[in-house]
Amino acid sequence: MAQWLAEASTGAVAREVIEREGEASMQTPVGTGPFVLREWRAASRIVLERNPRATARCATTPNPLPTTLRRRPCCGGCRVAACPMIDRVEVAIIEEKQPTWLAFLNNETDWVELPDGFLSVAMPGGRLAPNLNKRGIRAAIRN
Repeated sequence: MAQWLAEASTGAVAREVIEREGEASMQTPVGTGPFVLREWRAASRIVLERNPRATARCATTPNPLPTTLRRRPCCGGCRVAACPMIDRVEVAIIEEKQPTWLAFLNNETDWVELPDGFLSVAMPGGRLAPNLNKRGIRAAIRN
C-alpha cells in the first residue's frame, strides 16, 4: 500500500492551495484522510501517521496490489474490530532497481513492486521462489 501511495501522481487538491501556491502546490502537501503527513524529504522519504480524526474502515474483499511481494497478508473480508490498524507508514523512495530489491531482501522494506529484471529471480516459472516462500513472503500478480 505504501508504494502505491507514493506512486500516486494525481489527486484532489484544494482550490485554496492551488490559488495560494501556484506551481509550487505539489511541494505543499495538504489533505485529509486516514493519514497525515509527518515528514517529506523529496526523492528520499515520506512518513505518514494515523489521523486521529479519521474513521477506520475495513475492506470486505481482498484488494491485491499489482505484481507485488509482501511480508504480511492483506486484510480482506475481516470484521472491523479485527482489522489491523496502522499507526505509521514510512515510505522509502529508492529509484534504482537493485537497491530496491536488496532493501526488500534485507528486511528494510515490507513491500516491493518487483523491479524490471527481478521477476525471474523472485518467481521462476511463475511461482514464488522457495527461499522467499520459506521467509513467509507472499506474491500478488498483476492482472
